[in-house]
Amino acid sequence: MKEEIKYEYYTPNIQDLKVGLELEVGLKDGDLKWISTTISEKDIIGNVPRSLAQYESYVLLNCPLRIRYLIEQDIINEGWKFRETGRSKFYKRYDKTEFALNYNIKTNMLFIEKAIIDVTNTVYDYSWINNDYIFVGKCRCINEFRTICKLLEI
Repeated sequence: MKEEIKYEYYTPNIQDLKVGLELEVGLKDGDLKWISTTISEKDIIGNVPRSLAQYESYVLLNCPLRIRYLIEQDIINEGWKFRETGRSKFYKRYDKTEFALNYNIKTNMLFIEKAIIDVTNTVYDYSWINNDYIFVGKCRCINEFRTICKLLEI
C-alpha cells in the first residue's frame, strides 16, 4: 500500500502576494475547497477578473490562502536529480559545473554548493574542507526555491 504524503502549509503575508506566486485559495461552495493557482496580472476569483490590487483585498476578506512547504518532489520537478550516494542528496549540471543540494524538510534549511567537473567528466572539485556553500538559508516553498535558483543562475 502506498503511503499518502502529508503536506504542511503556511499562510502568506499580504505583502508577499505578487504576480507569479503559486498558492492555494480556499473557496467556499458549501465545503471549503482548496484551488491551486498562480497569481497573474488579471486573476480570476469567483469568475470575476480582478487586478492584483483588487485580488489582495478580495482574498483577505473572502478567501483563506495557503502555500505548501517545499518537498523533495518539488526539487526533482525543477530539474534536480536524486543522488544515490555522496554527501549531497540532489545535483544539477550545467556545462562543466555541477551544483549539489541538500534540503532539510523539518527546518526548511537549504544548502547549495558548486563544483567544477574535470576533463574526465567524473571528478568534482568540491571544497570538502571549507564547506564553501553558495547558498545556506531557509527556503519555505517552491516560490522561494525558484527565486534562489534564479539568483544563483542555476
